Amino acid sequence: MHLRLSEPLGIDPCVDIVIHKLFGDPKHEPVLLNFLNAVLSWPIPIVRAQVLNPFTPDLYKGQRGLILDIRAEDERGRIDQIEMQRRIDTALPQRMLWSWSRVYGAELGKSEDHGELKPVIAVWICETDIFPASTQAHLRFQMREEREGFLLHGDAQIDVLQLRRWWRAREDILASSVGAWFWFFNEAEAWTEVPAEIDSPTMEQAMEILHDFRKDTFLNDLYRGRAEADRVERGAQKALEKAQRGEEEERRLKEEERRLKEAALQREAAERSEKEAALAAKTAALAETERLRALLAAAGIQLPEDR
Repeated sequence: MHLRLSEPLGIDPCVDIVIHKLFGDPKHEPVLLNFLNAVLSWPIPIVRAQVLNPFTPDLYKGQRGLILDIRAEDERGRIDQIEMQRRIDTALPQRMLWSWSRVYGAELGKSEDHGELKPVIAVWICETDIFPASTQAHLRFQMREEREGFLLHGDAQIDVLQLRRWWRAREDILASSVGAWFWFFNEAEAWTEVPAEIDSPTMEQAMEILHDFRKDTFLNDLYRGRAEADRVERGAQKALEKAQRGEEEERRLKEEERRLKEAALQREAAERSEKEAALAAKTAALAETERLRALLAAAGIQLPEDR
């Protein structure tokens, strides 16, 4: 079915409840598999994915920062633990490491054999440029030796999708396996239908899921509540960042004031030192003159007094 609307969807796919239904509803496993395979681009694709905390509306009664916990199996039977998160806060890189290590460490509780630990892949969908120094929209972090580049072990991987990089490198992103999903997360809210360039059964199903949040009154109410909570949270974050910038500016001005005062004191000390040196030189010159006068007087030579 090709969905065509008379007006834009008006549903932001980045709101957590929408992401959770997109990828966390067992009915939509093909959508999840498509997304994971697009992001990971493994030679052997994922063929099964089980969401350990599947989507239910009850999860969204006052709870924040939900994590999708997924066990994915490829054609070799290898099982990988995959986390998907969207919520952004301060110290995010540390939080990424902590979240990954928490899941990886939990595997030891199931077996005492380190060799049986399962790989843990974390996928982060980020609406802001978490790593602005990078030019890449899709970042992949692994544990590699610094000079020779070989892996410590392949069990650790964190994939970060910086969605706003879409605006800077749209053509390059579209050419990648995950390009359609970048387009979806950035622009689907304004779609009336799936763009022809990325039209596929998966994208059609993804748009249908967004449409569910528009036409279903109960889901729409949940969505509006979560979207409003997001706005409040983003507003609070911006206010905090503004306050921090203000504090940083105040610290900068105080440091500049301290530096200027210190420079002024140093100049005063230098001027005082120069005056003292000049006075000492004058005193020494007068003393030398008096000594010479005394020597000449002892020899019977009387110099006229200085006028």
